[in-house]
Amino acid sequence: MRTRWSLLLTDYVAIREAVLASPRLMAQTDIQLFELNQRTRSQWFSRRQKDRGGLSCCRELASSLL
Repeated sequence: MRTRWSLLLTDYVAIREAVLASPRLMAQTDIQLFELNQRTRSQWFSRRQKDRGGLSCCRELASSLL
């Protein structure tokens, strides 16, 4: 069984390849589709979770001060 993340990564890679294979599309956009793999996805998710944790901590502190 494939995980949600592996399905997401598979779709992203397919979209990225289609965009990069289209000279017309590449000429009409400044979009940057970075190469992703399991490691970079994992690093991004870990940072995102860490940042969200910090924000919820700040929100709790702010609400306790009000």
